[in-house]
Amino acid sequence: MSLIYVTGAPGAGKTTLQKEFNTRGYETRDIDSSNLGGPHNKSTGEQVTIPPVDQRTPEWFEAHEWRVYPHAFDTLRSEARNKNIILFGVAESDGEILHVSIKLCT
Repeated sequence: MSLIYVTGAPGAGKTTLQKEFNTRGYETRDIDSSNLGGPHNKSTGEQVTIPPVDQRTPEWFEAHEWRVYPHAFDTLRSEARNKNIILFGVAESDGEILHVSIKLCT
């Protein structure tokens, strides 16, 4: 089976596509809400709590980035050995998880 990662810039249509796949009965996950990662301070690397929507200013986004937790991604990849899972999202650490995935698949 497969773990398929759909990524792209904000506003590219990932959420719309995810809803359509759900409607058609596919198992999907969202990188933002699947305990796969979280926001981190770009300067310190420290994980932070996501503030309420009205406090997510451009300055907050400039100082923080979303990172995927490698151990959580490994768990998801293990789940995908028995079924297809489509993961939607974008994270600063995409390169790290994709490098590991591609390396393991070759």
